[in-house]
Amino acid sequence: MKTKINQYLNSKWGAPFFILAGLLISRVLMYVVFCIWKNVNSVDVNFFDQINVWDAGWYRNLAENGYALVPDRHESGDAANWAFFPLMLMIIRYVSRWLHISLNMAASVVNSIFFAIGLAVAGNYIKKTRGGREKAVLFIVTYLFGIYSFYFSLFYSESLFFLLVISFFYFMKSEKYILMGITGALASATRNVGVMLVFAIAAKYTMDFAESRGRKTIGSYFGNALKNYKLVLGTALIPLGLFTYMAFLGELMGPPLLLRIYSVPGVKAVDGLEM
Repeated sequence: MKTKINQYLNSKWGAPFFILAGLLISRVLMYVVFCIWKNVNSVDVNFFDQINVWDAGWYRNLAENGYALVPDRHESGDAANWAFFPLMLMIIRYVSRWLHISLNMAASVVNSIFFAIGLAVAGNYIKKTRGGREKAVLFIVTYLFGIYSFYFSLFYSESLFFLLVISFFYFMKSEKYILMGITGALASATRNVGVMLVFAIAAKYTMDFAESRGRKTIGSYFGNALKNYKLVLGTALIPLGLFTYMAFLGELMGPPLLLRIYSVPGVKAVDGLEM
């Protein structure tokens, strides 16, 4: 039985079908739980509207109205939407427009697709680095049916960030450094912590250098790195997403990284997504 399962998963369409089937089952279970909750509480609400709550409201407001020039959220009016990076919400906004569906529905569908692709890449990465299909299957099943799995189908950046980060590590392991840099740049345009991926490169390079043969000096450590122009370029690309967002904030409001700004009389919100 185990042999047949391995043969199926090793086939061309076996792994993709396994992931898609698992995703469909897990999301059907989500909908069943929603229907039970809906009937128990005797409420008439839309599924996509009900699950896209909490910080999804910030993303939805951004997709509808863009970035604000002044803090205008919360009762005290001291909260702004600048902490939410633009890449994911821009994708959702344009998909919603193209398909003529609600933002919440577009977010759930698109992020579920990102999640499925991310699981496929993660499975390949685990097989490549951990040497076992069983570990990859366990990882995929845990992510599909874990208690926090629903976050990957909400109007959150988790799915896109997961896809980009796991793709980054896959390309880094495969020594495809330009693709590594591109996915890293997109990750830093999705969440601010994406820029921290530069330290993963430093750690990986240091480990490889320590395991390499030959004389090891400070000069050779930096010299060997600089000789690999693709590695240098890929590493330099990673902060590009963050720097682009900083430049956008600087053009829009002045300070490139805004944590707090005081009210400016007469200033209104602008459509910050039209970059």
